[in-house]
Amino acid sequence: MTYLLFDVVFLVLPAVSLLASARDRLREPRAWWALVGMMVLAVAYTGPWDSYLVRTGVWDYGADRVQWTIAAVPVEEYAFMLLQVLLTGSFLLRIERRLPGSAVAPTRRTRICANGHSGVSECGLVDHPDAPCDPPARFLPRGPARQNHPGFS
Repeated sequence: MTYLLFDVVFLVLPAVSLLASARDRLREPRAWWALVGMMVLAVAYTGPWDSYLVRTGVWDYGADRVQWTIAAVPVEEYAFMLLQVLLTGSFLLRIERRLPGSAVAPTRRTRICANGHSGVSECGLVDHPDAPCDPPARFLPRGPARQNHPGFS
């Protein structure tokens, strides 16, 4: 398998799918600037490091597996750096609204769970705004303190 084929199969196709599913967030210029900024940072940080490692013989990509190189690093490796950030960034944009404490239009349920209870992992990732959000009993204090806990019912 060539490096280009690897990039297409394992990064381009999933990234396109995630970008399509996060299209509502991608309408915001701030989301694009965040992705572009992280992509620039990834290449600026990783490019020189990869170039150094290839030139000193720490690793090799194999001449039969790459098309072109820039500063001893295959163009496909630069594409990998960019596509990896695009893939993970689009995944984050896709799930951001569901994260507890998200600044992007949190639902009532997420706010209550993130701020009021320790059972965030069990109730904070649900989007339904009218659903109750009481923590499971195992997250509540034991003994007399439990009777005064706001989540005790």
